Amino acid sequence: TQLGGVARPPCSPSRNAALAEETELGSEMYAMCRKIDADGNGSISELDLIAAVRKHPDVAAYVLPGHDPDCIMEDERAFDAVDDIFEAIAAGKQRIRYSDFVGHFRRMAAERSEKSKEMEGIYTMIDADGNGSVSKLELLDAVQRCPEVSRLILPFRPHEKDACDEDTFDMVKTVFDKVAGGKKRFDFADFEAHFRSARVGADGGVEHTPVDRRSRRVMIIGPGFGRQMNPRQGQLVDEAGYQTLWVWEGLPNPEQPSFDPRPYLARIKAAIDSFEPDVICSASKGGAYINGLWTHGLWDGPSLLINAHPSVLRLPEGVPVVLCQGSNDEV
Repeated sequence: TQLGGVARPPCSPSRNAALAEETELGSEMYAMCRKIDADGNGSISELDLIAAVRKHPDVAAYVLPGHDPDCIMEDERAFDAVDDIFEAIAAGKQRIRYSDFVGHFRRMAAERSEKSKEMEGIYTMIDADGNGSVSKLELLDAVQRCPEVSRLILPFRPHEKDACDEDTFDMVKTVFDKVAGGKKRFDFADFEAHFRSARVGADGGVEHTPVDRRSRRVMIIGPGFGRQMNPRQGQLVDEAGYQTLWVWEGLPNPEQPSFDPRPYLARIKAAIDSFEPDVICSASKGGAYINGLWTHGLWDGPSLLINAHPSVLRLPEGVPVVLCQGSNDEV
């Protein structure tokens, strides 16, 4: 082509491809991808993504809203979140294309928008007087009269069960306190933030985001779990699809007078460091070992206690714990 009498060479194929990609993705998202792709080779590695989240506040706010980018290498949860995002996009590949990155977050944004509308519909049922906030009484009333609300608030409760019984009343109060965060009433922002991880199905039921069990590591304290006395119980865990590690060698039965778990905690901590579990499970007397880990600051991750051991007098603050008690267990 001629411009002012001077011949201008045509754009190279690579330049044409870049322009087409920028048009497809939008200039803002294309610029972000270029910022993440530090070496400019047209694709993004996991290390590129981690480095960009740490270096560029706008990238961090987009990829990991609510996390401190300066702490990503020290904060295991933030690091794991980036790792999970990359794995979800890459599906086993070492690098991802710009279009894959942008497409993933656009889908997430669309799902959030759809989910917000679903949540608004449920919230309207609860906020019967339409004043914008919900009291404990309003929530209980909505659970009683609206099956959709009941399925969201108490997903594991049989829906034909009497909504006026004391157990249901206590469960509704517990949910209210978690949503309200100590306030007398909660608003839609509180409600949406609490139930953000759940999806409301067409029947009003809760559809939780599926978890790839193969990627989850479950460590089990052997004593008390009954692997030999009740092999079916352990078999159920092993067959559930998780990565499992049983820790029992060298751990004595803690059901003895003045038992001190401290001499055995280093053995369990070594297993934790090696296996890096997502959750540690114990049953009955095995809870004495988890309690020891908590007491000495050796574990503060998710924990499951089945028929908690009597040595567990209080739960550690800030540690996610699930307690399971059967009708024949002493509480």
